[in-house]
Amino acid sequence: MKVYAYKIIQNKWKLFTQEQVNTLNIETLDKSMTFNKDSASLWEYFRNLLKENKTKRLCKYFIINNEKVPIVFGNNITSEELNDLWNRNIKEGVYLNKIDINKISLFIIMNKDRKVLDITPTGKINIYNKELLPYDLYLEQKEDFDTLIQNINNFYYWSSSRILPNTRLGSNLIFSSYGSSTPKTDKDKAFIAIKELRCATITDSFWVKTDLDDDKINWNSINLFDKINYNEESIQLFLEGKKPKANNSSSSSNLSLDGQAPKCLVRLDDTSYIVKKDVYEGSSLNEVIASEISYLITKNIFNIVSTVRYSLFKNNQFNKCKLATDKETGLITYQQLLGNEYWDKKLTKEDKENINKYEALIDLVDYLTLNTDRHFGNLGFLVDNESNKLKGFMPLYDFNYSFHNYLTSNNEDFLPAYNSQRKIIEHLKSFNKEIKEDIVKKLDQLKKEFKSIFVKYNYKYLIIFETRLNYLVTEMLK
Repeated sequence: MKVYAYKIIQNKWKLFTQEQVNTLNIETLDKSMTFNKDSASLWEYFRNLLKENKTKRLCKYFIINNEKVPIVFGNNITSEELNDLWNRNIKEGVYLNKIDINKISLFIIMNKDRKVLDITPTGKINIYNKELLPYDLYLEQKEDFDTLIQNINNFYYWSSSRILPNTRLGSNLIFSSYGSSTPKTDKDKAFIAIKELRCATITDSFWVKTDLDDDKINWNSINLFDKINYNEESIQLFLEGKKPKANNSSSSSNLSLDGQAPKCLVRLDDTSYIVKKDVYEGSSLNEVIASEISYLITKNIFNIVSTVRYSLFKNNQFNKCKLATDKETGLITYQQLLGNEYWDKKLTKEDKENINKYEALIDLVDYLTLNTDRHFGNLGFLVDNESNKLKGFMPLYDFNYSFHNYLTSNNEDFLPAYNSQRKIIEHLKSFNKEIKEDIVKKLDQLKKEFKSIFVKYNYKYLIIFETRLNYLVTEMLK
């Protein structure tokens, strides 16, 4: 076993011998940790902690001579791992201790540094601010047995949804690299989300604090937006499906990314991106083409929503797009809003008209790019994280199944039943004559720009694209 302590003044890690460790006069900060120097040496205590946590290494904060000091102890600790700990955690002033879930007696859902609600492991809740409640978390302030069970199950489901799905390609390797087997239940997955990220994501400003956390665990220390960097180990693990050379040195922020396609976060030139890998040969390029078509359509028709633009990355192995959220702006999907009364009761007539236009634009883009993967999980609204209120439409994104069947479609219906070609056309035809004529006029004006996209990236799609476009225009003018 090796033990390192970070010397803030000297700005470096120091390796301690067993004898030096046992002479340290320390106090623990983690409420779940109890050290009795009369029953065991500090060295033995560290060894026991590793066994209890079933891990090869741990990082904990201790008070030594009235100074808060991070100490790393374990086996096979590399210099790369120590540097990564500093870069990702300690320089922000805090390291998320891997708490013992079974010792937690209170989970506190936070929005930034504001308490929203707390819930006990038995399902009893206390709401502090109804306006800041997550849209997709359903809890009741009743204390009958059935309600309490439903409350804690809903909390575990909500927490589990804040990290990558088990069905993600390579998820087994990813979970194992963080010292866990692939979770089999919502509760197991929720515990991973709480231990590794405190349920923080890049889609909103909610997170979970526990009664075992001290005051240093706050929004500034745990928010993932400030932890995004360029990390080759993350690319190896989350994109290429390879175990990083420095175990567990990839950024845990990537655990929060949803969706089936392999992806990870990178920071380039002070801008944060999501990098995505092919889900079938050519999907990265197809997504770039589809996003450029969508960009032209959303920029010129209705002007109520934007498009996330993709570009090829790392010798065209992947594509990348700018992160559409930040610390001030989150997003909420249709899927997350299902069953929530907010958007049904409080939407104005103008809101509903704009929603119809938003969905029409999605239909138009998906029809022209033959996107077969549009669903309630990749469309929705932007949210003001401070007020938790909807403030516009989520930019159009997620086009990696565009053109998948394009060359063989020949106008056949390859779209899902709820988004079929026929329904798309009928939806677009439902607008009044003035709006339909304006859409047709804009599409005609964009033909040259559409063509230039295919000339630049993949000319073979052009003929069938133009065939589908002309068919749509003819139907809308009937």
